[in-house]
Amino acid sequence: MEAKVLWGKIELKPGVIGKITILQDTNLYQIKDDKLYKVRKVKKGQEFRVYFDRYRQGVGRLYGLGTGIYVPQSSAVKYETVPQTMMEQLKREQRKTSISPEQYIKNTGYNISYYYENLITGDKFAYGGTKVYRVASTIKLPLALYVYKLAAENKINLEEKLTYKRHHYYGGSGVIQKAKVGTKYTIRDLVKKSMVHSDNIAFIMLKEKVGANNFVHYMRGLGGKVTYPNGKNMTTAEDLVKYAKAAYQFEKQSPELGRELVYYLKHTDYQKTIPAGVPKLEVAHKVGYIPMELIYNDVGIVYDVQPYVLAIMTTGIPYNKEEKIIAELTKIIHQNHVSRYQLNVK
Repeated sequence: MEAKVLWGKIELKPGVIGKITILQDTNLYQIKDDKLYKVRKVKKGQEFRVYFDRYRQGVGRLYGLGTGIYVPQSSAVKYETVPQTMMEQLKREQRKTSISPEQYIKNTGYNISYYYENLITGDKFAYGGTKVYRVASTIKLPLALYVYKLAAENKINLEEKLTYKRHHYYGGSGVIQKAKVGTKYTIRDLVKKSMVHSDNIAFIMLKEKVGANNFVHYMRGLGGKVTYPNGKNMTTAEDLVKYAKAAYQFEKQSPELGRELVYYLKHTDYQKTIPAGVPKLEVAHKVGYIPMELIYNDVGIVYDVQPYVLAIMTTGIPYNKEEKIIAELTKIIHQNHVSRYQLNVK
């Protein structure tokens, strides 16, 4: 039986940053189209866990109680942050107990899905694995894999140079946007930049080279079910796992090129998500991040005693919290992975 950490009338849970006490009868709300809609009334004296507080334009400061429920800041509620001593007590209890990935996701109150597959046993577990999300830059993984597969088949020369043209320009992540139009890059260098720096222009140039339709056909050949539906850059955690699994297999099938591609994925500029959740293990991964739209995804290969692939897709997590949440979820999923297969992991 799990030990509970009680704080007044509430039980402290992972991800909780504070609590509210109802000082006078008030309402709980959901948000739709940037408007508050009443869900139910709460009574004076009730207490609720708070998972985040943030300011929303047109609405004001809101306390997030989980599962999309909010209470606005007002004289009707009193907010308190979790005392440090209680946080330390919770951490001690967490070391003694475990939590399921599903429960952790529900506790955060955010829109999160994941898909896990053990590459040795083939065992799988997921939460919302077929839910469709904006894919963001995780789409660069299957494109890089496609390019390297073509190179392994001698259908493309990685030393061929492509010219950066004006129509290739795209802002956001990457380094090529700082270069002069007309600069030439080898295909190998473009793949490296798209993996290590998540370079948007490199991705555009590579997709143009291989052909967008060919790329979609390749993803479908790997088992992808959601591949640019109606021209939109969407996919699922399940599909992302298929691409990561294919990258793992490619490393076995074409060791020289496979190791090169995986090396890029192990040394990206972004190491605060899945890699942070398993800091003692090597991770080859690709993030996808659109900060203005609160989209953050990650997909990778975790090189454990029994390696596995993992994709986590999220929307709506407040800026600067998403990396921590993805890392914490990774840690929980990894604990489940270890306990399931009783691996001797130090």
